[in-house]
Amino acid sequence: MKAKFTLLLIFLLTNKTAISQTNKVAIKSSNKNTFFNEYWSKSTGNLGSVFFDNYYFDENGTFIHTYGYSGGMYYVTNCKGIYKYNPAKNEIKLFRIKCDKEKLSKARQTPSKIVIKELTDTAVTLVDPKNGSDFIMHRSYAMTTDQYWYKGSNSSHNSIHFTRFGQAIIVQETDIRREYVCNYHILNNYLFLEMKSMTTGEHYSEKQTTPFTPEIKTYIKINIEKDSVYLENIDLNETINGNRNWIFQNMEYLIEATNNSKSNTEYDVYTRVIENE
Repeated sequence: MKAKFTLLLIFLLTNKTAISQTNKVAIKSSNKNTFFNEYWSKSTGNLGSVFFDNYYFDENGTFIHTYGYSGGMYYVTNCKGIYKYNPAKNEIKLFRIKCDKEKLSKARQTPSKIVIKELTDTAVTLVDPKNGSDFIMHRSYAMTTDQYWYKGSNSSHNSIHFTRFGQAIIVQETDIRREYVCNYHILNNYLFLEMKSMTTGEHYSEKQTTPFTPEIKTYIKINIEKDSVYLENIDLNETINGNRNWIFQNMEYLIEATNNSKSNTEYDVYTRVIENE
């Protein structure tokens, strides 16, 4: 009897795992010769003297390289151009088109080629062309150069403000005003969020902040057009119970298939404001 019970338990656990896996839907990029809106970052030094190098690679084949120095004085240079990625050779060729006035040494300027040694979900190992040594940059995936999206006549109510390096502030006004601080990723028709905190109230004396430890993962369905974004009409305060979780592994976002249905989804129209406009 005990042996039969053990076999039944193993069967149920095995099938539960199988069902759990088959109910996952993978959201991923189909790009092979470009990077899908990635942000690579690296800094060296200490709090008093920091050199930084940041790359943003757009899926359309353009790049932005920001590098500089912070400590006592602050210098920053932005270079924009196009890039050619060769996955067979694991290298990126950079063609500069426009750069700010460069105030640092040539050692800090935008290189003409980047050699990749290893790519993981969260890091990229590169080869220094000067001495052949390896160095690591943090890798963030599915970023945007949009500045913000807003609903209505201005951006102070119901809006999302983005940074190119993966942070966002979301303001929603339902029964009260709530402001969420998150990390974000935009891929296909989804805005994936890692929510860090929620602040309620508008005036300083009334504000109350609730930190989320660990961060809460959720997502919003979207449809991005040239000047507008269709954003799922959803109250984020109702999703912080974890019923819209997602997993990121092997450059894929995995969500529950039951949450992937497009039927009966209501969307609000948001104005799209793109960087440098």
